[in-house]
Amino acid sequence: MAWTRLESLPIWHRWLVVLMGFAPIGAALWETYAERLGLRAQVNQYARFAGIFRRAKRFAEQLERGEMRHDKRHALLALLRELGREALMENGDWVLLLRERPIVLPKG
Repeated sequence: MAWTRLESLPIWHRWLVVLMGFAPIGAALWETYAERLGLRAQVNQYARFAGIFRRAKRFAEQLERGEMRHDKRHALLALLRELGREALMENGDWVLLLRERPIVLPKG
């Protein structure tokens, strides 16, 4: 029903057909751009580390409320030490990601 109504408006019909024709091209260009920059790998990496830091925050909050029977000071130091290691690993992963995808200057 909507298509027959749209066919009665020839200008809008043509623009819709043109848009439908260019949509796959735009999607392919976006996918190529994202792959070139390594966006998918970065999203996965950030999601992983967001989970790690979220769990660390919950653990620290539990320590502050006194829900755990550990020595607070030693537990917080161990948590910070582990978060520091994770942050260093994140930086190392970032460096490896950049080495896999070197920056290419446009030629022309």
